[in-house]
Amino acid sequence: MPTTCILISEDQTILDRFNYFSKMINDIRLIDQDQKMENAISAINKSKLDLVFIDMDNTRMNGLEIVNELNSKFDHPALIFISKNQENAIKAIKLGAFDFLVKPIDLEDLKDTIARFKAQIKANKNKKQINLSPNLSP
Repeated sequence: MPTTCILISEDQTILDRFNYFSKMINDIRLIDQDQKMENAISAINKSKLDLVFIDMDNTRMNGLEIVNELNSKFDHPALIFISKNQENAIKAIKLGAFDFLVKPIDLEDLKDTIARFKAQIKANKNKKQINLSPNLSP
């Protein structure tokens, strides 16, 4: 089953590059791209998403603002931040980001992020199955 995601960025180059890469990766399905952070919360709430890619370099609404909104909800998709400024990685991790990608996005980095996300989901499912199995010891 492909990983479903949305990309939020004002940068047309990032939008185009991500769209192109998403077609090259079988394990990812890009549900939406949006240039307006204001529309992002609505799009995220409407769709069952696995990942939200957020460009931290937006000018109209900072990517951190959308995180504050998402963090007010108990269950939200994993967050991956994108920025040309590597110092933003620290902020992203403190906000609970799953990963951080440096601009310009590299295909291999994106593939690696998706693979690690899928591996973590699988590991979490296995843990739940182990924890839910009955105690069979004598």
